[in-house]
Amino acid sequence: MDALLSNLTSVGWWGSVVVVGILVNFLSQFLYPRLAALPIRGLSLIRRRTAKRRARFEEQVAALTANPQRLPIVIAAEHRFYFLASLVMGCAIFLLLVLAVLPALGSTLSLWLQSSFFFVSSLLFVAGTQIADKGFELGQVIAKVARDW
Repeated sequence: MDALLSNLTSVGWWGSVVVVGILVNFLSQFLYPRLAALPIRGLSLIRRRTAKRRARFEEQVAALTANPQRLPIVIAAEHRFYFLASLVMGCAIFLLLVLAVLPALGSTLSLWLQSSFFFVSSLLFVAGTQIADKGFELGQVIAKVARDW
């Protein structure tokens, strides 16, 4: 407490506070326009990605409408994506269960092995959701084509 009071009464401390405040002010004036433009850039990236997905969706619908014999193949691909996603998610859950059961069995895994199991299972969860998203997109194409018939 005495050190705090001595700092508050020190001229050098107050001088450094003023200098740092001025530097922060200049730095904020320099960074503000750049930081303000970040959300706008992010929105433009999202818009471009959405436009690409929409174009790919319309292209797949047009190709499937032009050639309806491909419909069973596309349905099989959709089911394959869902099966693969559930298989990957199952592997991730198995790894997490192994992590939960091994300490109860008296096994002492090293910390790096436990963390690598957890990291791999989280990667598998992400991969499973991406694969399921592809299946969902194919399902939307099939639904659009089936509605148009």
